[in-house]
Amino acid sequence: MRVRRRFSRRLGVLAFTVGAAFAVPGPAVAGVVELAAREAEGAPTIRPSTDSPVRRVQQSLRDLGFYRGPIDGRLTPATERAIRRFQQQSGLTETGRIDDELLAGLAHSLRVDALLNRLRITRDADIADARQKLLDSETTRHLMDGAGARRADPTRDPAQCLAAPTIRCLLSEAVESAEAIPRDELRNWAFGEILVAQARAGLSDDAIATVRRIDDPRLIMVALRDIAQAQAEAGRFDTALEAATNIPDPALRLEALSAVAERQAAAGVDPAVALDRLLAALDSLDDTVKQVAFRAQAAVIAATAGDRETAGRLLDEAERLARAKVTGGDGGASLRHVASALAEMERPGRALAVLQDVRDRSNRVPVLVSAATAQARAGRAREAKATAAGIDEERYRAVVLGHIAVAQAVAGDGAAARGTVAEALDVSRAIRFPYARAYAISRVAYAAIEIAKASGGGHALGESVDVANRIEDDRLRAEVLWSIAAERRRSGDLRGATDTEVLAESATDAIKSALSRVWLFGDLADRYLAAGDRKAARVVFERGLAIAGDIKNAWGRARAVSRMAV
Repeated sequence: MRVRRRFSRRLGVLAFTVGAAFAVPGPAVAGVVELAAREAEGAPTIRPSTDSPVRRVQQSLRDLGFYRGPIDGRLTPATERAIRRFQQQSGLTETGRIDDELLAGLAHSLRVDALLNRLRITRDADIADARQKLLDSETTRHLMDGAGARRADPTRDPAQCLAAPTIRCLLSEAVESAEAIPRDELRNWAFGEILVAQARAGLSDDAIATVRRIDDPRLIMVALRDIAQAQAEAGRFDTALEAATNIPDPALRLEALSAVAERQAAAGVDPAVALDRLLAALDSLDDTVKQVAFRAQAAVIAATAGDRETAGRLLDEAERLARAKVTGGDGGASLRHVASALAEMERPGRALAVLQDVRDRSNRVPVLVSAATAQARAGRAREAKATAAGIDEERYRAVVLGHIAVAQAVAGDGAAARGTVAEALDVSRAIRFPYARAYAISRVAYAAIEIAKASGGGHALGESVDVANRIEDDRLRAEVLWSIAAERRRSGDLRGATDTEVLAESATDAIKSALSRVWLFGDLADRYLAAGDRKAARVVFERGLAIAGDIKNAWGRARAVSRMAV
């Protein structure tokens, strides 16, 4: 009898918690309790109602894989064990009872499970679509045979390559390291970076062999785009154009063709063929926003190449399409592409006029940034500041103010430039997220460097050190300080350079990730080389390579060594 009373008291608690959580009518809950009580007393069993809370819990547990018993609405020992397993794995208080915490946990897990299921369905459909597109094209069918996959050679000795590095041996070592990565997604990531480096180096056959090592058709498609873009960046335009044209996916093909045409225009090469192929492929897109975006980008490229007539025609077509076929939020996104293109074409006034028809704030910000930057380049600092004032997000406004400060310095107004830098720093203090704040300050610091160079360098670079020391992120602070040190050395300020290098070394030592340090020295090598300082570039390259060679983790080593190959 004592056992029966204790069980009845437990059912009283159950009635309260289940009724509150499921918000079912009182009689339904009472029916569950009455059923369990009658069974405990040995009374005849009553068939539970279909809306039984216990039944719902059993169904939820079965859907989540915790329960295999019948969905009968009875709080059986099997149901209790399933509840306990769920509570244990979900970090809940393990009671075996149905309470508010359990019900909330089940609801959350079911939502997550449903989301993951939808993502799996979408992923599987995308994989099947990419695979079919690759198989349907004669030029890409061979990429699906997996012939390039193999295991890493455990007997290899990379010491000779690291002692006397060449592009090919570094990339070979990167491939070998990537082969040893156990997780598919991380291995594919590493291969994606390696094949870009191979393409930039002109090792097209090696890049295709690396593509064949990737086992996700979607990533193979992306890799083909990246190869075409890398070839264009290296100035191999004919090869890049052919590679871009052969990409089976329409959107990725357009991205690659746009990149090829953009690089050609920047290099003074006529992009007409690439643009013609881009425009011819636009009809293959169902997405009107993307059609507008690519047409607007084509207008910018034509303008860069000096073909203002074609640029104007393409931009007019993009605007008509944006206003005629797209409504609501998509309309704002489409017009944003048109306005951004106008700003890039040094027509900020017209860009801001189009922007008046864009209501969504997220679509307004990129245009305001581009327009303010264009106004600053045109020497209209006051207008640029007025435009920048309309940017609500402090992280973007601070960066734009840095651009304006540089323009002021180039125009000979050093006092105004320093005032704008101070304003940018004040704005950056309000940035909420630490990395975003550090990034914005780092851009302001680079602006301070440019201002110092415009005003004669020397002691003025000391102000940029003060800005750099405000950067909270070690990686960003180190990069800026190394850049300042190099500028001081180039300007003849050897003592200042040495002092700044001490600060840079300290920031570098604080970077915990070896891979991040490799990336730092790789970026510095690029920066120094662009400035014509081959000696400094070689020094930081060798430091980065030494760190890369000591990385034992296969994923980190593959990425680090391929970065040094770049």
